Amino acid sequence: MLTRTASHCAGASLCRVSLFVMACAALGASAAAADEASDQATEGGSAGFGLEATIGFESAYLFRGVHQRDASGSVGVEASYGGLFLGTWAADVGDGAEVDFYGGYGLDLGPLTLTLGGTAYLYTGGFDDPYVEGNLGLEIGPLTIDGAFGQHLTSPEASTYAYAGARVSHAGLHAGGGLHLIDAEGFFAEAGYILTVSDIDLYVNAVWSSKELTGTDDSNVRIVFGIGYSFDLLGD
Repeated sequence: MLTRTASHCAGASLCRVSLFVMACAALGASAAAADEASDQATEGGSAGFGLEATIGFESAYLFRGVHQRDASGSVGVEASYGGLFLGTWAADVGDGAEVDFYGGYGLDLGPLTLTLGGTAYLYTGGFDDPYVEGNLGLEIGPLTIDGAFGQHLTSPEASTYAYAGARVSHAGLHAGGGLHLIDAEGFFAEAGYILTVSDIDLYVNAVWSSKELTGTDDSNVRIVFGIGYSFDLLGD
């Protein structure tokens, strides 16, 4: 479930605050290096094309302030070329798996990185109905802003939702939050710390979710611990 109402989304909770935020942050560097990569590619190499995998595990998987499952593992693969990226990501949600597909393009505009694209969230085991959304990401220094507008493909009629979030990061520390809009309601706030040791990310994240996102009469605070590792599949 990406959203939750009174009747009813770097591991997952942190590194997947949004797949799009991850890609936006990564492309801040790749877009800036696009010219250099292009020059290298013309010399006969494969520079400019990247293929990276991620694996992770955490004590609880929350997405946009909504609890999905305790003790969840995840894997992902992303291909990139210049500002273009395409990827897939999957996580254990208990009653099956969540399998996501996303893609987009990042533009380097001086101090600003703009990312546009889309994401599809699919599920096995009847965990939830699919979601499809368009995404917008902005990165300015330590500030990342992301938004989404999409549909929850429920039967017999799909519902429309929107999301807006922001995060500030510095020296491993981060803080931010997000707001669910239109057919879904609720908001959350979070703060945490990432420690990288030998390319392995260790993190702790505190997430406060409003009662609309918990699906109960009370708000909730969860402390999430996790570990993640990313590696280059091309061995460069």
